Amino acid sequence: MNDATACNNNRCNPPKPLSKRTHACTKTQSQVDTCGQPSTRPTTGKISNIVVIFDGQCSLCRKQADYIRCNDSDGAFELIPSQRPNLIDRFPQLVDCDLDSQLHAIGHRGELYAGADAVHKIASHLPLLKQFAWFYKLPGIPRIAQIGYNWIAARRHRFF
Repeated sequence: MNDATACNNNRCNPPKPLSKRTHACTKTQSQVDTCGQPSTRPTTGKISNIVVIFDGQCSLCRKQADYIRCNDSDGAFELIPSQRPNLIDRFPQLVDCDLDSQLHAIGHRGELYAGADAVHKIASHLPLLKQFAWFYKLPGIPRIAQIGYNWIAARRHRFF
């Protein structure tokens, strides 16, 4: 994709023509993977970043992906929409996952996180949120967080 055009399908974020920067944050086009377009990040071998798989057709999910992208000062994340072709070939641990029902994250060693656990994994690596990540380790909080996550996920297309 060149800097002057964005993909033309309606899942694309952002849908406007692009300059050298794609978002209000400082990430350049080569650092952004939107609409399943090729990225300059490696596609095989060891996972060097936390891979975040999100529903590219969900506006709430795209907004959260933009938040992660703009606040990822350490370059810790690779964000990939679940609609990206060949995703299962690259990450076989996703074969039994319903990728459009909840957020998924794959850690550096290939460990898989889903739902509230994925949110915690992401928050623990974002500068503004990692100071609150300890809260998730308190007894009962992961269960409560997953219940809240499931409630929002089930209604996300209605509210957002």
